[in-house]
Amino acid sequence: MTQLLSQWADLTNAAVAATGHTEGWYRGAIIEQKPWDPAAEDVGLAPCGTVGSRTAHQVSATVQHDPFDPDPHPIADKLTAYWEGQGFTIARTVDWTNPTSGDMDISIRAERPDGVYYGLTATKDIVAIDVYTECSAHPSIQAWARERSLRDLNAPTEPA
Repeated sequence: MTQLLSQWADLTNAAVAATGHTEGWYRGAIIEQKPWDPAAEDVGLAPCGTVGSRTAHQVSATVQHDPFDPDPHPIADKLTAYWEGQGFTIARTVDWTNPTSGDMDISIRAERPDGVYYGLTATKDIVAIDVYTECSAHPSIQAWARERSLRDLNAPTEPA
């Protein structure tokens, strides 16, 4: 599990750096104002098939930022070029403009053969990057999930 959490943090940090805007990112919804912090382990486990008879999972989470530009195309193009350069296969699944209001919405999926993928949603209101690690059926995933389910993630932390 430690390896997947590390991979997720590295992938997220790389995508954030590729935007050229490393400050002002939030984990989860911007309205909650929780700054991006990989140490918080504010992630989910997405099922991604089986390995032998075991269910496999991948670590997943979203980081969000206020838009960099009213037109989402520049950030979509920038991240597309970055991900292509990293060997990802890119699919622009949405590229929509409302002819009346001028609102725009772009969604991109960037995938690697090992199961790692990014999702980008960019509008005039938000830039959101979904990050998914490779799949794994390592037993440490279940132990981590069990321990996490037993603790109150909203409890205040005590200073060390």
